[in-house]
Amino acid sequence: MGDDALYGGAGDDILNSGYGNDNLHGGDGDDVLISGHPRLNSGTSGDTDGDRLYGDAGNDTLIGSGMSDSLYGGAGDDVLMGGGGQDVLYSDPGADVMDGGTGRTLDYLDYRSSDAAVTV
Repeated sequence: MGDDALYGGAGDDILNSGYGNDNLHGGDGDDVLISGHPRLNSGTSGDTDGDRLYGDAGNDTLIGSGMSDSLYGGAGDDVLMGGGGQDVLYSDPGADVMDGGTGRTLDYLDYRSSDAAVTV
C-alpha cells in the first residue's frame, strides 16, 4: 500500500498499479500497463499524484486512472489513454495513438519525438 515500482520482463506483460503513487515499466515486449483500478480512481485511495507508466520497447497499451498520470510510450506503436485526471502523455518513435481521456481537465500531449504519424 505504498509507492511501488513494477518492472516487466522481456515478454508481453500486464502490470496494474495499486494504492500509492507508482512507477510501472513495461520492458521489452507488447505490454499493458494500467494505473490503478476502478475502486482506486475515486481520489480517496492515496493516489493523489497519479502514477508514471513507461511502455519502453514494444507495441504497448498504457491506461491512466482518474488521477493525474504521466504516460511515456517508448519505442513502438503504442496506445496511450489518459483517464479523468490532468494527464501528461509522451509519444516516442512509432505510430502512436494518444487519447487524453474523460473529464473537464486540461491534458498535455507531447509527440515531438515521434518519427511516424500520431493519432490524437
